[in-house]
Amino acid sequence: MFSYLRRSSRSMGLYVCAIALFLTLTDLVLLEKKYNIFSGGFLQDAQLSGADERSIFLGMLLVAELLLAGFFSQLVLLLGSWLRLPLQMVNYLFVVLYGGVSFILVVLRYQILSYFGDFMSMAVVRNLGGGSLADALLYAIDEAIIVAIGTVLAVLAAVLAWRILGKRWGRKALPTDRRFRLRSSRRAVWCLAGLLAIVPAAQSMPAAKKNLSRVTAYALADGLVKMVAPSAAPGLVQFMQQHYREAAADTAPPAISFGARKDNLLLVVAESTRADVIDASVGDQPVTPHWRALGAEGVVGRQYFSHTGFTTSSLKAIFRGSLGAKLPLGDTLFGVLKAQGYQIVVLSGQDESFGDIDQASRSRELADIFFDARSAVDERVFVSASPGSAALSNERLLAEFDRIAERIDWKRPVFLYVNLQAAHFPYYHKAMPKTLVQEPLARHAISSDTRAQLQQTYLNAVAYSDWATGELVKRLRQREVYQRTLVVAAGDHGESLFDDGVLGHGMQVNDTQMNALLVANRPLPEFGRLLGQTDMAAALLRSLGARMTPAAPPPARGDGVLQVVGVMSAPQFLGYRYSDGTRLTVNQNNNEVSAPWLARPLPLNQVQPGSREHGELLRLIRDWKSQ
Repeated sequence: MFSYLRRSSRSMGLYVCAIALFLTLTDLVLLEKKYNIFSGGFLQDAQLSGADERSIFLGMLLVAELLLAGFFSQLVLLLGSWLRLPLQMVNYLFVVLYGGVSFILVVLRYQILSYFGDFMSMAVVRNLGGGSLADALLYAIDEAIIVAIGTVLAVLAAVLAWRILGKRWGRKALPTDRRFRLRSSRRAVWCLAGLLAIVPAAQSMPAAKKNLSRVTAYALADGLVKMVAPSAAPGLVQFMQQHYREAAADTAPPAISFGARKDNLLLVVAESTRADVIDASVGDQPVTPHWRALGAEGVVGRQYFSHTGFTTSSLKAIFRGSLGAKLPLGDTLFGVLKAQGYQIVVLSGQDESFGDIDQASRSRELADIFFDARSAVDERVFVSASPGSAALSNERLLAEFDRIAERIDWKRPVFLYVNLQAAHFPYYHKAMPKTLVQEPLARHAISSDTRAQLQQTYLNAVAYSDWATGELVKRLRQREVYQRTLVVAAGDHGESLFDDGVLGHGMQVNDTQMNALLVANRPLPEFGRLLGQTDMAAALLRSLGARMTPAAPPPARGDGVLQVVGVMSAPQFLGYRYSDGTRLTVNQNNNEVSAPWLARPLPLNQVQPGSREHGELLRLIRDWKSQ
């Protein structure tokens, strides 16, 4: 009996170690391929750097897999004891049920989420995916067919192996005595306790914790810990329940009217274009000579901010005047100008259906001429034709302008919206000229180690958008309509090029990812002050000479631009960016508020009524809820 017990423990222990090691290697391969946890990648804010950090992560990962496998192995032994199964059969069940199913789940999870490229979390997925998972669901349906076929084949193979091997297995059942079952139960408890202990141990290592949370073993343990011991610190919702009683007030939209003169509006939105590119040079060559020329005529807006750091929400904010369903102006910018007799022309290098931008802005519905990436899908610069990836070159948009220019009645006011995709990740395509870089950095070579070349590649893409803007201005001059055209070039958001350790946007509340380009060919005071994208529509209308009754509040309030990271209804970070460059930020991951007047981050449950941070939090909540 005792030799049989030792044999059962030894054989099961070998299977536990083998499966845990196999799953650990699988985790590492998929984590690196999808998230670039060691090499860094687009939207990767949790890169593991340094031998110590990597060693600790690898150790925690292996221990977590060992403990979870050990826990389930003891459960299978208990099941075998109750059912009087032989040792070989129990080992087979463990390998198939735990090892096989765990491997399938890990790979399946990777396959489904790999549709989203390098996106880091479901909140980021929803933002980069335009707030909708519909395309992912369609993709998942195709994947489900393959998975279903594979699952059926795997089950059939497992049953066949069971029947063949069952004839060779011994008939001696596992022990059924109380001692054997107590020992297995104790081991299961110890394995579970050890697994749960990893969760608090990872709290002091943010990068390791974030990457461990992507692994099933740690994610299960973290979920159990939160169920058993939920955080005692109140989050923003609890703070609102205790301190905020004010209901968001709905105000009637203003009546908008124009005088006899209605100037044209050319709005160029440059994808992923930071504010600091206006001053950038490569050697003695300025990166943005055409935008600089516009700014010299008019204004360079250095405090123009995205609220979210993502394309779809930024464009909706520009055109709708809000981050949600409300329309403070009574209609979108397209709707207001259409009602004033403007011709609407849309020339976009992206698919405007991405994230329902065209529906939210009413651009497609109201456009007299509408052209986007769907209109010339066979001429896209990247392989993918999905809404979030389809893109056209700047030359193609200019060619389209030349083609449709004769259809525009230039004696009537025109609103021309142009979207340039050049500076979007990966910052280069074969149709792009190499004006500032001899060898653009290939997508697979992008990392923190190639940051200098990455920056030049990015600036080359920015220069391409600047050139396209100059070409549009030249065409307006040739048609002698430039003098009565307000030209505005604006970025949708910024872009981190490993400046703050990450690549991409929408992950952190900082100027690199939120502060965007803004220039105009007229000296507009509103553009020279703090300006959020929800104020852009009203600012553009006023700049065109529109009168609003009652007057809408001026956009440059100087009291902070609302900024959000994550889903609007449940943000990970929420805060203000003030005109002096400082920020108030609520971190919902640890339920703390930070502000320039605080010596250190303050837990929300320690915010005192009447304090400055208390007043700012109430105002922040009001602005957030009013969207």
